[in-house]
Amino acid sequence: MRSWSIVAVIALGAAVVWGAAGSGNLLKNGGFEQGKSGWLFYKIVLPAEMGVSNSAAHSGTNCAVMSGGKGFLHSSVFDVTAGKTYTLRAWIKGDGKMDLGILWWAKYDDEHIAMASPHWQHMEKPVAAQGAWKQVTASYTAPADATRAYVRIVVTDGKVFIDDVTISG
Repeated sequence: MRSWSIVAVIALGAAVVWGAAGSGNLLKNGGFEQGKSGWLFYKIVLPAEMGVSNSAAHSGTNCAVMSGGKGFLHSSVFDVTAGKTYTLRAWIKGDGKMDLGILWWAKYDDEHIAMASPHWQHMEKPVAAQGAWKQVTASYTAPADATRAYVRIVVTDGKVFIDDVTISG
């Protein structure tokens, strides 16, 4: 009888962990534990740089670090539901400024790319990173024609460490 109780507790624990992992973050590698995998960096104003730090993470081992001029960091594309509200969160620290937003797409596949309207939703003004980790949160509603999206993180000056990026909806 006792062995069945232990098996039931283990099975329930596995179900809770599975549910939490399967229902949360729409992003791949939001904690940068697999380095830059799932993210693309674009230099907009030189000398923008992006790397992965294993000495300053908010959680886990790694975090992203962007510095220099202006740079865009784009997540992998994920599916969205038109009219649904999505909450975007990231932990930041440093001495620069960053903006957090979503680019919406009506079509985004191997053959066609079409912007949704509005295409880019982001914070009203850049957020100043500070010495200690702080969470930045923003919510956006997918446009009526949106089917896919990706997260855009913009660092405009200074150095910003970024970790634990999540989007849920």
